[in-house]
Amino acid sequence: VLFVRAAATSYEISEAGCLLEALQRRFGSEAMLLLIIDFQGKSALGPCMVEGHENLMLYYLDTVCAAAPYCEPVRSALDWAAGREVQVASVSDLKDAQALAVETTWGLVGTGGVIAFECVAEAQADTASK
Repeated sequence: VLFVRAAATSYEISEAGCLLEALQRRFGSEAMLLLIIDFQGKSALGPCMVEGHENLMLYYLDTVCAAAPYCEPVRSALDWAAGREVQVASVSDLKDAQALAVETTWGLVGTGGVIAFECVAEAQADTASK
């Protein structure tokens, strides 16, 4: 089974292995994860594999405001999951994968400035009170 997650922040890359492990504990060793990292700019890497994480695909995406921005990442991941050849970059570990990312926190604040997660609102309140 293929799981797809659009990362709320680029910092999620470093935790992708943990998420994959949790999915595999719950759904079996064949569970696969596509982690999409949005807003990576014109030179976005595209699909990338991480050594030692055979069931994890990262996709660095030059996000455009379109009706279906995730079609190409999902299409690539479905080909990968089906065992078809996919042109991908490769990195040695999640630390290197993290270093490739353009920092983004786009998923922490929604439309109209609505805070997406309570911990973000708490952190902002703490910062404002200092």
